[in-house]
Amino acid sequence: MDAINWALDSPARYNLICAPTGWVKSLGYVAMGIMSGKRTVVLTSTKGLQDQVTADFAGMVTDVRGMQNYKCKVAVDFGFPAYTRVNEALCQAGAGCALRSGGCEYFDDYRRAQVADVVVTITSAGCMTRERATSLHGDKIGRYAGTR
Repeated sequence: MDAINWALDSPARYNLICAPTGWVKSLGYVAMGIMSGKRTVVLTSTKGLQDQVTADFAGMVTDVRGMQNYKCKVAVDFGFPAYTRVNEALCQAGAGCALRSGGCEYFDDYRRAQVADVVVTITSAGCMTRERATSLHGDKIGRYAGTR
């Protein structure tokens, strides 16, 4: 609860919470997002954790993944294999696609995430050091180091 209060009271634009396994971080992130009324993005380090947070807080969070996680629904119409992913689809090379404005699972999820209060996604950066975060964001970041 201390971390939640700390983040809610923090003047920092970004808040980073590093805590050990079993510390109930996921609940804290989602609770902070809901209680603050501010847009919150929960960055996970694995797809498994992204799946878990999305399932545990279904209806409270919006999940969006990278393009490579979504199949292109119209790939076969253009002679591409049915397993073609959105990141390899013709729309990425500038070709028009009628599903981009509605019907493409990736772009539909992306649009939902743009307006959602709490978004869950994955980052390849993992848990950044304070030094790295500060070099990227200056004094806009706060940090809480949780202990058990």
